[in-house]
Amino acid sequence: ALLPNAECVRPGTVSALASALDNGALSVEREGISAKIESLIGVIALDEAGEILASALKERLAMQLDFISVRAQSTSLVPADQAALERARRAISSIAVPDEAIEAICSACLALGIGSMRAGSFAIKVARASAALAGRETIENEDLAFAVRLVLAPRATQVPSEQPEMDEA
Repeated sequence: ALLPNAECVRPGTVSALASALDNGALSVEREGISAKIESLIGVIALDEAGEILASALKERLAMQLDFISVRAQSTSLVPADQAALERARRAISSIAVPDEAIEAICSACLALGIGSMRAGSFAIKVARASAALAGRETIENEDLAFAVRLVLAPRATQVPSEQPEMDEA
């Protein structure tokens, strides 16, 4: 679903979208009709005014992308050829997620003050996509770094503190 002026969306619409995203289904209840239609839905929320999105919607969006400062030359994130995208789509479900990757994402969430469980889950999904696009079978550090930049950094509520080094006595 393309959602222009997402910052102006009415609460009832936000609630319906949130429910559809959470449940993988659209609920219809109107004038004596009641139905639940299974549906995989994605949302692209456009925020033209730079205002704050409803928290229920913002929580369910995997990434926040700011295209104001993006130049055409710096958009090499996605392969241009359709065959590479198809290979990545087929491979993504088989990309291995090492325990260390999950621990790293959880640690990053804690360090950045992110309390949402969804954020870590989104970050792992983005890391898997990154690995699939690169033709790797396992998530690597560069995939995690990519996921942190796209998913976790925009959600950060604090700057990570450096842990003091322990002097060995």
